[in-house]
Amino acid sequence: MLTFAVVACASTSETRTENEFFLDVYWTASRQCETQHRTLRVERVAPDGGLSVSVYADSSLENQRFRECYWTSVAARVERRRAAGLPVPADANLHPDIDID
Repeated sequence: MLTFAVVACASTSETRTENEFFLDVYWTASRQCETQHRTLRVERVAPDGGLSVSVYADSSLENQRFRECYWTSVAARVERRRAAGLPVPADANLHPDIDID
């Protein structure tokens, strides 16, 4: 079961911006890469973009390809947001930790 850590409490402008960034960048990138790498399953996406990933077939090459996919996708999505004039947090994590078990 996939979990992610976005809290839907009282909605402020800052909270909405953080949630939008999380969904647009980290959530979408994790889904995209999970679809491309079927031997891995994203279990958790942290607010800073860090992932917990389960492995169905142990393959160092596939694990590294997943990492590269995620980091490349995160960076590309952040750049697209900047180019479109959308908010990007100053502390946006472009190289989140990925825990693959």
